[in-house]
Amino acid sequence: MEMNDMVMISVDDHIVEPPDMFKHALPAQWQHKAPKLERIDGFDYWIFDGKRQWNFALNAVVGRPYEERGIEPDNFDQIRLGCYNPKARVDDMNANGVLASMNFPTFVGFHGHMFVNQGDRATNEILIQAYNDWHIDEWCGSQPGRFIPSAILPLWDPQAMVKEAKRAQAKGARAVNVPPIPGIHGLPSIHSEHWKPLFELANDTGLVLASHIGPGGGADPAGPESPIDTAFNKASLASMSLLVELLWSRIPRDYPKLRYLLAEGMIGWIPHILERAQFTYDVHSPWTHQDFGDKKIIEIFREHFFSCFIHDEVGLELRHRIGVDNITYETDYPHGDGLWPAAPEFTWNQLQATHCTDEEIDKMMFKNAIRCLDFDAVEMLGGRENCTVGALREKAKHVDTRIVAKRGGRSAMVGPGEIVTCGGLAAMNPAE
Repeated sequence: MEMNDMVMISVDDHIVEPPDMFKHALPAQWQHKAPKLERIDGFDYWIFDGKRQWNFALNAVVGRPYEERGIEPDNFDQIRLGCYNPKARVDDMNANGVLASMNFPTFVGFHGHMFVNQGDRATNEILIQAYNDWHIDEWCGSQPGRFIPSAILPLWDPQAMVKEAKRAQAKGARAVNVPPIPGIHGLPSIHSEHWKPLFELANDTGLVLASHIGPGGGADPAGPESPIDTAFNKASLASMSLLVELLWSRIPRDYPKLRYLLAEGMIGWIPHILERAQFTYDVHSPWTHQDFGDKKIIEIFREHFFSCFIHDEVGLELRHRIGVDNITYETDYPHGDGLWPAAPEFTWNQLQATHCTDEEIDKMMFKNAIRCLDFDAVEMLGGRENCTVGALREKAKHVDTRIVAKRGGRSAMVGPGEIVTCGGLAAMNPAE
């Protein structure tokens, strides 16, 4: 296999929601309750429940030079059309050799958690339904086979979660988004009864629970004096925390068909966590009363979890300690970690450096995603010959992939050579 022969499916990308997203999806009598986009002092914000939501910065830096990533962009005029237009997104996917993509939200939070503590919850259920209708019908529906439908849920109400999950699944959703550390958002622990109805539904129907890393490092949030780099470096801790909690819970034993996707959590840390868990079980289970029967911890992981990588040579080197069948790929478009338009080159170099076989490459780059999410984009698009990096890039010769500088506004607030801290970045953001 050569690079252009690869097929790439990304299980973790993002949408910057367009200003008119609620126009068609939300009934007229609810339009006055919908979040509204407003431009204030040159910055675009979503306004919801009287509060400003920060929409851009690292969430939409694709196509900008590295030195501009972080504080800007400020408004829709400064970002690539592919961030918020599905046709332009497919053009950018083609240029990046990506066949299909699952897209997490932006301004409502990766798991829709904005609706947990803002606004009134009865109205928020209507807004969540409208969000899912827009995402599934307008975003995904406009480009069949290219976007993997998912959904957000009213996370505060177990029965409402199940009702909306069923409705979204009937419309085509392959996954629902759930937070890795619910307590951060004031929600009950995954060990509580709160989540059982959703676990039962997912177990019975094959609906995947997609859990994206949380902001600020998740399990150990970066403080205001911490360099912003610490938040990026700690990001995997959210996935790590969730995996550990689930491994030791009754959940994998009570729901044998339940599948979790750990999104944007990387993979290199997984072998250590599994090894430590097995040691803990062997040494402590006689008095903690854990009982996995004849199963090893790694078997439980491989039966229930999928993970993904974007840049993780350590994880690829340890792929057999993880399980090649449990590894998927992500591009994280249009976020700061994204490698557009050179994801194939970067990824191919990693795969070759770690001596991955053609069979392993196929599994990790697209076949595992198809199996996990039950979304066969290759079949939908007419076979592998139409889906490779080379074939997709042939369709994208008209796409301008130049990196464009657009500095201005808040970039000037960082002094030359000044270390950006979490608190400093927050001070540059007038959102509430």
